[in-house]
Amino acid sequence: MRRLVLVLLTLLCVTACTSSASDDPPDAPYRACGAVRFDDVRGPVPSYVEPPLARFDADRAMCRGLWLPFVDDLFVPQGLALDGRTAWVSGYRWHPTYGDRPCRLVRVSLSTGRTLATTGRLVGAVGERRPTFCRHGGALVLDRHGLWLAEADRLWLVDPSRVGQRNAVLRVWRTERPVRGSAILGDRSILSLTSFSDRGPGRTRVFALDDLLAPGVTTLVPDRATSPDEAGPVRTALAIRRVQGVTSGPGGVWSTSSVSTCGMLVLPSGRRVTFAPGAEDLELDGRGGLWAVLESGARSYQREGRPLVPMLARFDVRTLLRGPAESCSW
Repeated sequence: MRRLVLVLLTLLCVTACTSSASDDPPDAPYRACGAVRFDDVRGPVPSYVEPPLARFDADRAMCRGLWLPFVDDLFVPQGLALDGRTAWVSGYRWHPTYGDRPCRLVRVSLSTGRTLATTGRLVGAVGERRPTFCRHGGALVLDRHGLWLAEADRLWLVDPSRVGQRNAVLRVWRTERPVRGSAILGDRSILSLTSFSDRGPGRTRVFALDDLLAPGVTTLVPDRATSPDEAGPVRTALAIRRVQGVTSGPGGVWSTSSVSTCGMLVLPSGRRVTFAPGAEDLELDGRGGLWAVLESGARSYQREGRPLVPMLARFDVRTLLRGPAESCSW
């Protein structure tokens, strides 16, 4: 196990250990980890928060924190896709009396938290069906085709250059149960959708992009496709229980599992280390950092007394891997 950790640290350090202060934008607020205080967190400060930030086992690995926009308007962040010095964050608007949970998509500066683009509603149609809107925007990935956003019953492809315009949605697919996009991962030729399960392991279904993007395909099915409008997975695999986010990293897939009071990072080897409460989607930045969205800081959770944490945070991977094993109760 120690040898595996050393290998991971070496791979993560290939670029990070040769970087200089110029790697950060000129207005970067800090570089040191383990000293993020309430006043250090950038972005629009929510009206419902007060210092201090909550303490948790992995907070000494936190290097940067950002508040996200629209959280006073009940925005709950879920998905994350890094885009240079900026980040795309997906999520939904939620309140106990609010029904449909429409998706919100925002782009923010990673150095200042400034909002660069946003939309509070994505509208599109699956094939020739009537137009509908995105609900509970859960997972996000960016590739050469655009932004892929997964919700409970659909997969959306969005043009990032058009976010905020009516023509932002490029295409929509229906996902046939039990296909679910609690977490999403992609590379040059495939896109994988991972389903959340509270009772046991989740399941990852890997789809070929050529199949998804073929003309006339409107539905993702859990098994073999039986009609021209369907795309089935090219392979399946088990995922961790209560999976919230996945990303590619040294050794394979890195995953998060969490509730609003506790979180863990699960390495490809199966090793589990303590992470932030409410950790959802995550992405390695190639410079020794791991970014994650944390839903515990959202207004709906703060009303219930959950730990106050930034809604978008960068962690030093070396410090995380040297931290204690996770202590969550599931």
